[in-house]
Amino acid sequence: MSTTSTNPNVTITVDAFPQGAELVTVDGNPVVTPTVFSWQPGSKHTLSAISSLNCGTPCQFVFQSWPDGSGQTQNITTPNSPTIYLAVYQQQYLLTIKSNPGGTTTPPSGWQNANALIPILATPNSGFTFVSWNGSTFVSWTGSGSGAFNGTSASASVIMKGPINETATFAPMTTKTATATSSHTASNTTIKSNTEEITITSDPTSEGIISVDANPITTPQTFTWTNGTTHVLFAPPTAPCLNSDGSVNYSCRFVFQNWFAPSNGSVNSNSFIYTVPTFSETVIANYQQQPNPNFALNVAPSTVSLPQNVFVG
Repeated sequence: MSTTSTNPNVTITVDAFPQGAELVTVDGNPVVTPTVFSWQPGSKHTLSAISSLNCGTPCQFVFQSWPDGSGQTQNITTPNSPTIYLAVYQQQYLLTIKSNPGGTTTPPSGWQNANALIPILATPNSGFTFVSWNGSTFVSWTGSGSGAFNGTSASASVIMKGPINETATFAPMTTKTATATSSHTASNTTIKSNTEEITITSDPTSEGIISVDANPITTPQTFTWTNGTTHVLFAPPTAPCLNSDGSVNYSCRFVFQNWFAPSNGSVNSNSFIYTVPTFSETVIANYQQQPNPNFALNVAPSTVSLPQNVFVG
């Protein structure tokens, strides 16, 4: 006499991270995750994860693993208890690195994991000097894309919050540049530069809030700069209010409004690539005091002390 299995079906969930896309096929059929199946214990099935899925331009999800570390395709035997099979994917964005002739850059263009911190480096060839990233006529980084770095250093890092484009620009070293950087100069040779007194300040003045060429300063501070050179001025979007004793007053904050320079006018961006004019001037970062929206005042029950010789009836 034949025996018929009486084992009830079990619930098997096929899922993926992220959910909601056809990242997995079950027995050759694409499914939108998560999908729940009712299978007979001991039955055989094939789960397969696709290699990658486009999530925008340029963005992709790349298969990493199943929980047991197996490859993209696995043959399973349905267990006796409810089970979840999860295919894990990694989101990636495209980092595009370019340069003009005169030097090399690393890393090469390619996909990078989302939110990864990626070092970038521009190395000039012999006879060249690094000028900037992204082809700007200013000596600076001007990266495009969320997480791009802005600054003057040839060695920096980007954070892959989205697709990023970086272009390094190099320029041939001139005779004047070579002379200025050489440790051996003719004894009677003098290179005269046209310099200006530039004062960087803020309203209100501050210590360590404003930075110039990535160095925090106390405002106001005066620099002697060669006209035509460029410098990166940075003011944070917000700054704390301080009490008279120097402690933080959490009930208010200062919010950045603009930079202002007579030679340039008003600049709304808190990162300002400043070109030294042919005259001295003061450049100011303007802030406005506002209530702190994150401040919650907790009032404890007060204790009242009555003056002496006062009777309460």
